[in-house]
Amino acid sequence: MTRPKQRRVWVQAVIGALVTALLLGALLSLVQWQQLRLLARGLIWPIVVVAAALQWVLYLIRALRFWLLTPQVPFREMAAIAALHILALRIFPLRTGELVYPVLLRRSGEATLTAGLLGLVVLRLLDAVVIVAFFAVALALTHGLGGAGVRHSVVAAAVTAVVGALVVLAFPRLLQLALRLVRASTRIARLAHRAPIVRLMQHVEHAVGAHQQISPRVMGQQAAVTVIHWLINYAMILAVLYALQVDIGFAQAVLGGTAAIVTAFLPIGGIGSFGTLEAGWTLGFVLAGLSKPEAVASGLVYSLVTFFCALVFAGLTWIARPRREVAQPEGTR
Repeated sequence: MTRPKQRRVWVQAVIGALVTALLLGALLSLVQWQQLRLLARGLIWPIVVVAAALQWVLYLIRALRFWLLTPQVPFREMAAIAALHILALRIFPLRTGELVYPVLLRRSGEATLTAGLLGLVVLRLLDAVVIVAFFAVALALTHGLGGAGVRHSVVAAAVTAVVGALVVLAFPRLLQLALRLVRASTRIARLAHRAPIVRLMQHVEHAVGAHQQISPRVMGQQAAVTVIHWLINYAMILAVLYALQVDIGFAQAVLGGTAAIVTAFLPIGGIGSFGTLEAGWTLGFVLAGLSKPEAVASGLVYSLVTFFCALVFAGLTWIARPRREVAQPEGTR
């Protein structure tokens, strides 16, 4: 590793550690330790096991989402890639763990780095659409029962889903448009014939061409799997709350959990996502009606359960992955 890269890694680590320390310090200042101990003593371990099982199901579904984009990769290998990607997101600060997926996909010899990045963008677009739709409906059910608020929120969710679906389906054409704009920009800046730019454009064009080969049927499957993924994710959140004997409904779990999810998507994560995840969770569930001790305690339990599951799943899938000779595709180096 070169010195500039080492310096960037250290800067990211220091920033992540500071974010973690500041947010955890702020959260711990809100804790009423006696109430926290009471919640911990009342923890229902069988439900914690159910929550962990749901989390592992989520990991398999995430691997399925990646595999649908690159079916030439064996599913066991894709499960290992997805597991390491999830673990990296929990460990590396500032969302830099996202890069693990395209890097490992390239090393599998079945796709370029750019194709992996484009696939990740598509999945994140689908995630955003589904999360917003779930949130709008949950908001209607918790704050607009029986009135116009329900209709408005459901309409907002439906519009979001339709617009999001159209954006995802039109994504290949949008990529082509972006590619034309980039080509025109390089010509205007008189960079189009420089060797590094030529190589970069070749990689981008190859990735865009590969992405355009994804059929509408596969994108429809991706949309359906994404909805199932987030339903199970919110069910897992509800299981954690039930394990702490917190009386809450599914719609409230969606509202509070969405804040934690959105916080996790932001590029401000600390080391192991500790601090940022709990802060988003606490804010969301306080707004959803939980007391601060309940919100903080449930956030800590959720964070520990998901982090432990990520460690175990990454280890198991990496051991079980198929061994094969890796040959990098042309144009990826």
